[in-house]
Amino acid sequence: MTPATITPPSGAAPAAPTPVSPPPALTAGWVPFRWTIAQYRELGKTGLCQGVKTMVIDGEIFTMVMPNPPHDTALGLVEEWLRTVLPRPPHPDPEGL
Repeated sequence: MTPATITPPSGAAPAAPTPVSPPPALTAGWVPFRWTIAQYRELGKTGLCQGVKTMVIDGEIFTMVMPNPPHDTALGLVEEWLRTVLPRPPHPDPEGL
């Protein structure tokens, strides 16, 4: 005897997909390398990143975009506006009066 095939009525919702097992942990494959400050400085001495401004944040090396005239103009305008909005901090008296 062959098993009967159950066919859902037309218009019925499809059956829920079977759950997929979670992906393997990162330790099973590639593990990101976290640079220390000392390692980053040694890398800089090699000249590998010559001409490219870089920074290390939380062990990852990022390249930085060099500022350009529109960026510098925007910084200047924001600084000007902040000076009009925020109170000036008191400057210490050089004579201690």
